[in-house]
Amino acid sequence: DMPSLDSTARKFDQALQTLVAQYPETALFLLSNFQDPLFLTWCAEQSLPEALHHSALKRQQEFLAGRYSAAMALQQLGQNQTHALARMDDGQPAWPANYTGSITHHRGIAIAWVTPCYAYQQLALDLEGVVSLERAQKLQTRVLHPSEHQLGHALGYSAELWFTLLFSCKESIYKLLSSHAGRVMPFQSVEIIRVETVRTVRVGSQHLISDHQPACSRLDLICRLTEAWAAEWPRDTQLSVSAVLLAEAAHPQWVLSYTALPAV
Repeated sequence: DMPSLDSTARKFDQALQTLVAQYPETALFLLSNFQDPLFLTWCAEQSLPEALHHSALKRQQEFLAGRYSAAMALQQLGQNQTHALARMDDGQPAWPANYTGSITHHRGIAIAWVTPCYAYQQLALDLEGVVSLERAQKLQTRVLHPSEHQLGHALGYSAELWFTLLFSCKESIYKLLSSHAGRVMPFQSVEIIRVETVRTVRVGSQHLISDHQPACSRLDLICRLTEAWAAEWPRDTQLSVSAVLLAEAAHPQWVLSYTALPAV
């Protein structure tokens, strides 16, 4: 069973504090209640992009929740952002001049992460709910390398948590580098080669990562590009992406992954 959104939101607070501590000069905002009166009042003053006029109500609500979170995060940085950020042709938000950010939403949660461009040239954030074993097995050959299967098994992850973790981390890398690729890149153009965690479960003399982790455990994953994304991102470039596992009753339910490109 999925935990209540209120319970999950409380667990997210620690995760978001971890993220901002890791990346100073950024701001985050989380919306966990799409019936929040302040959010609904704000929505009444907004206009949906034409491309979303005939979308499902859920899609429209998620769009507005993400844009509201972005506006609130920008306000933390001193930007008086009252209206929803415009939607560019590729679906990305049009950030104010000298600012950039990333928006993610999933299962009634919306999060925006923003920064001034002098601090970071690009942010990437992705939220996923841990998938079922059936779904993980169905999709894993499209997402994972054989070496990644072996790594997950060696670290003691369940197939569903390992798939979700890598899927989310690769999504964050895609968001980070998508403007450089110039084409749609396959999931296997990124390979996770190492995982480091702040908290581990000791079993004998071995340090193993298990599914029974604390409510908030930060992981740092090192990945390499298995093909060139652009001239400045050649094959074998290594990048770091972090992830936080949010657990309910000791079982991870969510993966929040994130990474950033420092300002040049």
